[in-house]
Amino acid sequence: MAGARTPFRAAARLTVSGATTRAGFTARGSSTASHPVQPAGLSRRRLLGGLVLGATLLPLSACSLFGDDKAEPPPYPVPKPEGDAARIRLRWKNTSGSEAKTGFQPVVSGDSLWVVDTKGTVRRLSRRDGREAGSFRVRSEAIAGLAADDELVVLVNRDGTVLGLSPDGQERWQVRLDSEVVTAPILADSAVLVRTIEGKVLALERGGGSQRWNWQAPTALLNLWQSSPMVVDGDTVYVGLPNARLVALDLRFGVPRWDTAIASSLGATELERIVGAPVMMGSDLCAVAYQGRVACVRTLDGELSWSRALSSASGMAGDHEDLVIVDAGEVIQLLRPGGGTVWRQDGYVRRGLSAPVIAPNKRLLFGDRFGNLSVLSMDDGSTLARIEIDDTAFATPPLVVDDTAYVQTLDGTVAAVALR
Repeated sequence: MAGARTPFRAAARLTVSGATTRAGFTARGSSTASHPVQPAGLSRRRLLGGLVLGATLLPLSACSLFGDDKAEPPPYPVPKPEGDAARIRLRWKNTSGSEAKTGFQPVVSGDSLWVVDTKGTVRRLSRRDGREAGSFRVRSEAIAGLAADDELVVLVNRDGTVLGLSPDGQERWQVRLDSEVVTAPILADSAVLVRTIEGKVLALERGGGSQRWNWQAPTALLNLWQSSPMVVDGDTVYVGLPNARLVALDLRFGVPRWDTAIASSLGATELERIVGAPVMMGSDLCAVAYQGRVACVRTLDGELSWSRALSSASGMAGDHEDLVIVDAGEVIQLLRPGGGTVWRQDGYVRRGLSAPVIAPNKRLLFGDRFGNLSVLSMDDGSTLARIEIDDTAFATPPLVVDDTAYVQTLDGTVAAVALR
């Protein structure tokens, strides 16, 4: 029965409104813009991009050739909330921004919420009421992601340009990497971490952008565009690699501490990619492959704690004792150490779920492609509450800070939902 829960036994220059610099920044109101000269011949990045694009479009082309144009089955009717609908409420909603792209994650810093949109507008919103406290414009339509704290705002462009700004939008430094970037940077206490599509991880100095260290993964050609988010815990950077491997890097020096495979790789294909960010489950680090296994390894030495055959297209979440995964069939499962399933919730099939997020008081949050934020009980998988943000998917999983969930939709809506 639907809804049942089953107990188990492109290159774009970054420019900011401000004074002209040698890096190509343009003053506010200027009618001119610099255009980088394209080198003769075909660049390596464009060659790789073309190969990946072709590989991506091949299945779609095959479907068209053989006439497979069946309509997608409708989603299941969502389960009715079994709890008090007042468990959550919309605290505020801001619709003044432009559209977002998948991967645009809001960032909390102090009393502010930072967001960026596809037009390159960076906004600082009040966490209390959602009103805009400041904004500036980065003239680029190829932003890969944003990171910010009280002292520094970092934007990464898909062409590999990394821009360090003050919170009021003044340029501090700019660095051009030799590869494209498709994931948001990470602001650690001691460095800015950036990952390229070619498997390189770089640590840049917060003060001036100079390179502290870099580490290059031995990636294969067709895996270059896969780039799951990194995770920082203490002085360690955890990186999920293509061919279903996890690597722990020393944050100070960029030296690998261990390198572990979580699934058998039969070749360099998209099928072994890590889905979503690795997550912590107690003292273990867990990850899931797209068509492979979910596995947890010891953070101390990378030794395998447990694994089981289970795939995901969305990702998972973890805390000190539980692991929640949206499997490849969009069935939500709660796992315990060892990989045993405690419950399953199959009432959200074909709704395009985000990765789940664990919130305080044993609640589970996730978004769907229809713009809904749903809340489940971690005890048994029952639906506690649901609220509609707008009618488009979330750009990233909800961001939970204290008792509030912050979301940004692809249509540009930014909202704060109070979790009671």
